[in-house]
Parts: sequence; structure tokens; C-alpha cells
Amino acid sequence: MTIRLEVGRVSACPVAGCADLVQARQEASSRYALLTRAPQREIEECARRAMTALAGRPSLRATLETRLRTVIDSSGKGLRLRARETILLSGGLFRALSVHSRGAQLLGAAQGAQLVARSGRLVIQTLCADDYVDRQQAALICLAGRWSCFLPQVAGPGGGFSHRRLVAARALGAAAVALDIAEADEDAGLRRHLDAAAEALHAMQAEGAGLPESLAEWRQFMLNELDAEIFVYELLMTEYAATDCRIAD
Repeated sequence: MTIRLEVGRVSACPVAGCADLVQARQEASSRYALLTRAPQREIEECARRAMTALAGRPSLRATLETRLRTVIDSSGKGLRLRARETILLSGGLFRALSVHSRGAQLLGAAQGAQLVARSGRLVIQTLCADDYVDRQQAALICLAGRWSCFLPQVAGPGGGFSHRRLVAARALGAAAVALDIAEADEDAGLRRHLDAAAEALHAMQAEGAGLPESLAEWRQFMLNELDAEIFVYELLMTEYAATDCRIAD
């Protein structure tokens, strides 16, 4: 059983310890029970929020993609400044797309998710968990103030949408790390990361993104996300109990 962290460069895994993971797991389990009997209007509101963030213009997704493509054409100090501002804006998109978002603070590290990246304020980190049978992947998006968004990869209805969010999170995380490279001759590398992020966001548009097509499928998608979230919590608690669920970078 292994857990790997990729991208983002924080001093430790952005979780607060086993006790907090137990509480997070309990909250996710409670949310799961509530979702099974939630009225249709609540499911519809979650679906509407996601579609609004993805579709049309100016949607959050389209706005961020456009800004990234504009930044790529910048030069000098303006390139990195505008790239940093644009990447920070991505937090709003992922928050809007966190279908069952509870505004969780529990995934913030005990020391405030000590950010190493000079871009500060934002780390997008990929977590992979293997249990000999299956692999679960998730993105932890940590912002200033220790707010975080947990985006697991799921199967079933909406799985394509969840996968595309993970791909976009990884691409934006790689661009954030590239901002740490100060040498001017690395600007070409930064532009490649920004271009990859723009492409990933473009692929996440509503049409063809594998979104659920009915309220019943949206409900199942949210339940599947919670299942994946609980799975990762349990792996962390099982594998890293000896270090209070903290993982060295």
C-alpha cells in the first residue's frame, strides 16, 4: 500500500493529522447519508453551479483559459506577474466545481500548509493512493487561509468530468511550480506549462466533458466522489498512523 504526492512542493502532506482525518471522514460519511435523501432541488443546484462554471461565456473556465492564452504572449517581468495572478484565479474555478464542497478547512496542514513555492498562496498537489487492487487519485488545492478543495477521480456517471478536473489541476500545479524558476531563459518552459494548462481547461468545457445527464446521475456522481474521498482518508489513516498521518515531502 503506497501513497505518493506530486507537484506543489509543500513541506508536508496538506492534512492536519489522524484526528482531523477521522473527523473529515465522519463528515464525508454524514454528507453521504444526507445526499442519499437530499431533495432534487439541492442536486439541481449542485449541477447548475458546475454547469455555470463550465459553460458559456464568460464562464469561469473560459475566462481563465483566455487569460492564460493572453499571458503566454506577455514578455519580461509582465509574464510572471500576470501568470501568477491568473493561476491564483484558478482557485475560484475549482471551488465552483467542487460539487459537494463543504468549505473544508480540515485538509490544511497543521502549520498552515507551509507553501514553498514563491508563487505563495496556492498549491495544487496530486495524491495517488494504491491498495494492491486499485489506484485512487485526487488533487488537493490549498489556498491562503488554509482553505482546500479535494478533487478525487471517480468512476461511473461524471467520471470523465472528474478526470478532466484532475488533469487541469495537475497542469496548473506544474505551471505554479514553474513560476519558481527565476532564470529568464526558463520563460519558454513556463509558457509551455501555461499552454498545457490552457489546453486542459479547454478540454474541461461542458460539451463532451462526460458530465452526468440527469439528476439521478448527478446524485450518484456526488456519492461516488465521497466514496473516493473516504477511500483516500482511510488509506492515509492506515498507512501513516505512526506519524500522525503526516507525510514527508
